[in-house]
Amino acid sequence: MTARIQARLESYAEELAGGPVEISRRWCGIFGMTEDLLPVVGRVRDGVWAACGYSGHGNVLGLACGALVGQAIAGDPAPELSLFDGVRAL
Repeated sequence: MTARIQARLESYAEELAGGPVEISRRWCGIFGMTEDLLPVVGRVRDGVWAACGYSGHGNVLGLACGALVGQAIAGDPAPELSLFDGVRAL
């Protein structure tokens, strides 16, 4: 199955490039997602916080969630933090 998938990816790359392409590296990974497609961010218990489950959205949501967690740890939690309150499912 892997060989068929790689062949199709190479064919697609050539189609996009308009001709032969040289593939120097290959990489794959897991794209995990939560049921609501949002990261899990919040306090797990005293002194323990979680900020995870970005799966491709870390460049945008990671910065925002980091700021929200930092603000909450500093004692001034923003109401927006509750949008990511899936932490209870951990």
